[in-house]
Order: sequence, then C-alpha cells, then structure tokens
Amino acid sequence: MKMYRQGDVLIQEVKEIPKEAVKITDPVLAHGEVTGHKHQVVGAVQVMQSPRQKYLEVEEDGGRLVHEEHGAVELPAGKYAVIRQREYNPQANRYVMD
Repeated sequence: MKMYRQGDVLIQEVKEIPKEAVKITDPVLAHGEVTGHKHQVVGAVQVMQSPRQKYLEVEEDGGRLVHEEHGAVELPAGKYAVIRQREYNPQANRYVMD
C-alpha cells in the first residue's frame, strides 16, 4: 500500500472509494491555521468528500500535492484516502495545524 506525507496530511492508497463520497470542486485538503497556507492538489485529480473524510482519485496523467512551505509530492494514478494528523490534549483530540 502506497503512502505519501506532506506536513500534517497523509495520503494513503485505498482499493475503493466509498459509494457515499461525492465529488467536490475545492482542491484544498487542509488549511494552515497560523500562516493561511494550504495543502492542495493540482493536476488530474478529483477530490471527493464522504461524511468522515476526503478521498482522491488521481488519473493516469498524475497529480501533485502542493504547499507553500513544503516540497511538492507527486501522486501517481490511483485511489487515495486523505488522513489528517491529530494530536491529543486532555480536553479533546484535535487536528494538527501547520
């Protein structure tokens, strides 16, 4: 199983994308809380949203995950789940912010 990481975003290969995931037009996978920078996909990539998480379907031409402070990550054709890193504090789990 292929995995790609950029900062607090992990892209993990999956066999299938859930049927309830719907196509969305927003290429942003995560926003930076402090800097305003964002992790987003460019190229031949379709972003889908299920009630619990985002998914990517990368076409044969491939795509890239880009961010203003990180090097671009090349994504080969395939289906992927987008996983956001979380951190624990005594009150609640929360997403890590760049």
